[in-house]
Amino acid sequence: MFSRYDRARLLEVIQRYLDKNYPHATIIDGGLNSFPRNVTLGEYVLAHVMVDVTETERERVTARIADYLGRAYIFRIRGDVALAEGQRRMARDLGSLYIGKIKRSAARIGLDLLENTDKEVRCHLLDSQESLGPEALAILRTELRLPSEPATSPTKAAPATAIALAVAAGK
Repeated sequence: MFSRYDRARLLEVIQRYLDKNYPHATIIDGGLNSFPRNVTLGEYVLAHVMVDVTETERERVTARIADYLGRAYIFRIRGDVALAEGQRRMARDLGSLYIGKIKRSAARIGLDLLENTDKEVRCHLLDSQESLGPEALAILRTELRLPSEPATSPTKAAPATAIALAVAAGK
């Protein structure tokens, strides 16, 4: 796994891979000159976020909002309040943009997109079966002003999840 200081090296590896394996394929939809050699990874990521931002498909927008909210909780666990707030702001802004695009059908559908998605993300993170790990879970419960979780049996260890691995890796 690449540390946060090796990310530049990771980006170079990805760029070389794309250049070698897909030299004549565009990697951004609608980008006629978006060949790997012409696009930085940052531009690629931004293009895909822009697709999600302009999307009106509920599942895709909800998934992006959940991603922002999940990262906000991870940053909160790590004590990085500014990044946590930035992720929450992105989730709120994306939710507002989406509701604005579908405002005629929003009342009919009865969406409370941000609150519902936040509740689902929080429940998933706090679920002892999908646990972040005992330390991260305790920090999150404290941050959310929830009572501590009852002790679990020592023979039943929580499975590692992608989020737990990200917390452990310091991402």
